[in-house]
Amino acid sequence: LWEALFGERPFAGETFGDLRAAVTKGALRTPSSRRGVPRWLQRVVERGLAVSPERRHASVDALLTALHADPTRRRRWLGLGLGVALSAAAALGAHALQRERATRACEAEGARVDEVWNGVARAVLREGLLAGAAPFAAQSVERSLPYLDAQAESWRRARVESCMDARVRGVWDEDMHERARWCLDDRLMELESTISTLSSAESNAAERAVQIVAKLQRVDRCRDARTLLSLPAPPPDGAASEQLRAQLAQVGAMVSVGRFNEALRDARRAESEAVGLGWAPLMALAHQRVGDALEQTGDLDGAEAQFLDAYFTAMRADAIELAGHAAMSLMFAVGVDQRRGDDAIVWARHVDVLLAAQGVEEGDLRRAVFNTNFANTLLMGGEFERARALGERAVKVFERELGPAHPLLAAALMQLAMTQQHLGDYDIANAYMQRARDMYEATLGPEHPHVADILVNFGGLYSATHSHDRAIELYEQALALYERTLGPEHPRVGAALHNLASALQDSGADLERALALNKRALAIDTKTYGEAHPYVAGDLCSAASIQLKLGRPEEAQALSERALELWERSLGPEHPDVAVALLNLSRAARAQGRAADAIAPATRALALLEANESPPDKLAECRYELARALWEAPGDAGGDRERARELATRAQEELRAITGRVKLVVDVDFFVQEIEEQIEAQVEK
Repeated sequence: LWEALFGERPFAGETFGDLRAAVTKGALRTPSSRRGVPRWLQRVVERGLAVSPERRHASVDALLTALHADPTRRRRWLGLGLGVALSAAAALGAHALQRERATRACEAEGARVDEVWNGVARAVLREGLLAGAAPFAAQSVERSLPYLDAQAESWRRARVESCMDARVRGVWDEDMHERARWCLDDRLMELESTISTLSSAESNAAERAVQIVAKLQRVDRCRDARTLLSLPAPPPDGAASEQLRAQLAQVGAMVSVGRFNEALRDARRAESEAVGLGWAPLMALAHQRVGDALEQTGDLDGAEAQFLDAYFTAMRADAIELAGHAAMSLMFAVGVDQRRGDDAIVWARHVDVLLAAQGVEEGDLRRAVFNTNFANTLLMGGEFERARALGERAVKVFERELGPAHPLLAAALMQLAMTQQHLGDYDIANAYMQRARDMYEATLGPEHPHVADILVNFGGLYSATHSHDRAIELYEQALALYERTLGPEHPRVGAALHNLASALQDSGADLERALALNKRALAIDTKTYGEAHPYVAGDLCSAASIQLKLGRPEEAQALSERALELWERSLGPEHPDVAVALLNLSRAARAQGRAADAIAPATRALALLEANESPPDKLAECRYELARALWEAPGDAGGDRERARELATRAQEELRAITGRVKLVVDVDFFVQEIEEQIEAQVEK
């Protein structure tokens, strides 16, 4: 407008630096020619160019009003030049007014989030999480709120910017804008369902609150063109599908807080409605939600079938993101829940391809989440080196994208620590566990059950290095924290009891107490998981080890046979856990004077451990047991003293290369010495 009136730009400067300085200071040039422009009009334009927002006009409407407020009412003398200038100004003003109105409409779209997350919702959420009276509830509230604040603000910005790109800047066409709105609507439904579910005063909501809100889907993907183009086009009947999408979002939230039966009921109802609607992407999502609920209720076969339906329905509809979620669920369901490692690897390849189709590269959070889940699958299958490589890559991405203290990073570190422990890298495992513990205490609070999870894993690390007293102390702390926060019958109480019993029997400190604790763990695990679950087999095997130390080999044999049967059925005959039951059978046979019967299970156990690249101390322990069986068995019944000597000597060498396992080292050294003395005595004869 200044240039139209005076024929020159308002700010002077021969260089870009001079011009920038003039603009920053608000140093308007003196017009070289007034061209008949009245003083009142110059003052209006000068005000519009003021540096300080407080000095400028409040709005374009206010500017237009000022431009038409001629105090002299004598506009005719302005002449043709000024008339043209004012016409141009009016046109510019009208365009600016239209732009401002469109901007306000976009800001109003962003303000929709205020209906979901506001002061009232905040107060209701706080009340709901505190209602269960969990000792960690207050900390869960305070640590959850910042995530919800950030998600709401991210949604607001994304919604406004998407609208501006389409309605104001004109850089998005209507199809891209509609895809973005569809994606953002899903994020808002997820946020609303999460807030509603966490606010409903469920007793376990406070325990999971921080992890749930920390894992809300990122909003920025709804601004990424490649992501949007990979989504299916929105259905023509948006209103009918919107209600179903909201129902399915609520189902997802219920699963996340542990309301599995309610979630399954509502998911079944939504699935039926989705099939009736006939839009394939929504059908795929409904199948996925039913599968999620079934998996958590223990119907693993039913869950797998639903995930398969979700996968193929999504693929037929070119819903690549939904298909990727289904494939990830299948990888976890068959690899972790059912321990079918080969099938899990196939589904991992599907996930990898689908992520690539969406343009998800190695540094993306979605790739890191996949790497973490795949590493967990490989860990369950005994592929520790591959699990470590994937876990390390995931941790780097989480650190870069989420910062130094996030629940997802803590979980990834914990998993990596477990992998390092299986590989025998105890010092590295210890460092990872300590980092995870510090993060959980910072993000969840010291009285949270996940802190007890860390204590259990720390106890496992000390048990692995045979620092029994420290392991027992940590397990006692974890058990007390679980019982205090979750109650005496919770599944995690069962896990703590099992581990404490194992540590007590390893130390030999109080075997009768160990047996009683193990019995309680067995009862909880059987009630929770059913009689055929691998955890039940683990309890039985621990009981067998205790009975052996109590001098009851017959009871130990019966328990070991049951454990072996369960593990072979649930994990497969090649899983390394099977070796634990086999070693107990070997020891029970030797304790009953049947060394020849001990050779076969010990031989098979060693083959399993070698095939699964087990840690050196585990291999040494197994070689020692097989050596004992071969040494004690008669020559005509499979005994082989020369091989026994070789195995014992190799076990001795392996144990010299590691720290810990003091009792095993002493036992092996004593046995090797006994062998050499007997061989020397025979030579002298």
